[in-house]
Amino acid sequence: MAVPVSLPKRKCMSSLIFATDEAQILVATDTLAVTPNGEPFLFASKATYVPHLRTIIAGTGGGGFSNGWALTVSTRMIVNGIHNLWHGGRVLIY
Repeated sequence: MAVPVSLPKRKCMSSLIFATDEAQILVATDTLAVTPNGEPFLFASKATYVPHLRTIIAGTGGGGFSNGWALTVSTRMIVNGIHNLWHGGRVLIY
């Protein structure tokens, strides 16, 4: 299943492709991050596996948000599972 993500009023788009079954998941993304004007800017990892939570954090690569969030979740938080991440957003804001 392909899930294109586009931001309004900007010329950027990311592709997240995933497939699941009872035993596994396959995740693929593009790697291009662009400027707000849609110009190529850099290459970024857009999906990160967090093994102790058995979770994949994925994003558009813009501004490094998903990579920063994945780093915070995997190194600065003590949580029992993904259901405990709802309160963690404050960590990135402050």
